[in-house]
Amino acid sequence: MKRLLTILLLAVSIVSRATVWHVATTGNDGTGDGTVGTPWLTIAYAISQSSSGDSIYVTAGTYNVTAQMSVPVEISIYGAGATSIIASSSAIQAIFLLESATEGTDGSQSISHLRMTGGDEVDYGIYVIARSNVLIHDCEFDGFESTAIQNRGGTSGGTGRPVTWATGNKIYNNTITDCGYDVLDGGTLWLAYGGGIQITGQTECEVYSNDISNGEGYGWGIRCLNDSGFIKGTKIYDNDISEIGRASCRERV
Repeated sequence: MKRLLTILLLAVSIVSRATVWHVATTGNDGTGDGTVGTPWLTIAYAISQSSSGDSIYVTAGTYNVTAQMSVPVEISIYGAGATSIIASSSAIQAIFLLESATEGTDGSQSISHLRMTGGDEVDYGIYVIARSNVLIHDCEFDGFESTAIQNRGGTSGGTGRPVTWATGNKIYNNTITDCGYDVLDGGTLWLAYGGGIQITGQTECEVYSNDISNGEGYGWGIRCLNDSGFIKGTKIYDNDISEIGRASCRERV
């Protein structure tokens, strides 16, 4: 009985360590403590102060970022809905990089309710590599050169079959506009590059209820098996894809 009580107290202690940190445009990374009353100023600093199980709440406002933000496992980030993150440097490959060195690593995290704006030289909004159980939902993406959301299960650049497949990843309720681009190949055929969502190395992945309009970008709406990757047991449904453009239409003929 005494041993059981000790285990229960330890479990409660572990759960109690999970914290919701706050970021606001009026915050301060130097004098703030991440609480709702004295929030931090930048998302990057909040990530650096977070531990497994923590969440970062980004209040409404506009946040300009000049460097890619790497998000460890078991750290979630969510916004107030009117939260806008603008990539203001061409040196950024992705606004958020969720990368693990071991395939199938359990991310147990989500990114949600954020509005992300890229630019002609910013490749990705969110790039996930070798992680499972990552949820990306209720976000808005606009103007990323390559892809709004890229999820790659393997660690080999997407060119080989994963040893351990990523599983349990979900991408849903996102709005994606003008991501990806196309090129004229040999003067006769338009080829799409990137687009709204690209996935590879996934099993039991779900992609649903996303609104994708690639506008001037003419990239793919949703692309599986990118970079010669592998997909199995994946469900894609109830997505609204429009204005895919000449590139994808030509590719589908």
